Amino acid sequence: MKEGGEKKMNEKIDKYEIERIENNGKHFVKVYNNNAKKEYNRTLHYFVFRKEQEREEWITNFKKSVQNGLDYKTEKKAARMNFKNPAQTGDILQSSWGYDQTNVDHYQVVKVIGKMVDIQEIGSETVPGSTQSHGMADSVRPVKGRFLKDSKPMRKFVKSFGDNGYCVTIASYTDAYKVSEDSQTYRSWYA
Repeated sequence: MKEGGEKKMNEKIDKYEIERIENNGKHFVKVYNNNAKKEYNRTLHYFVFRKEQEREEWITNFKKSVQNGLDYKTEKKAARMNFKNPAQTGDILQSSWGYDQTNVDHYQVVKVIGKMVDIQEIGSETVPGSTQSHGMADSVRPVKGRFLKDSKPMRKFVKSFGDNGYCVTIASYTDAYKVSEDSQTYRSWYA
């Protein structure tokens, strides 16, 4: 018991410290982030409640939220550890990207290495009869085995996508997803 009738109780969950304070009939809670690099960033929450029950409900919800986050991280880590690379040599990947235009690039898996793949860019061809009347858009499909002249294999990590699919990150603005050899995709060059 501190002077002025103040009473404190602490508990910890993960990186957080929860401090319950009672002072003159008021119920306070302070939550600290013990991983904060600077002392002034350490206090995360500071609330006053009219009733002890309201404070306890808030603390219970906060602890559930933290535990849900911990469970989510554990599940994601387990999924990464148990991930089996579904890629096969010869798979076709496609990325679509652009602003005011739609660029479509195709890649072929040339080698599978653990949880990674080596991919190399391949050409595309216009689907006959798909050119728009304005001449600035059409549909394209990949041409398996037609590697672009200056393309070189790129090693990429494989990420799970959907139930049985996968993708790889090509650049910060696009990922490439597995598609069938006869897939057709809209492309435009309005810019």
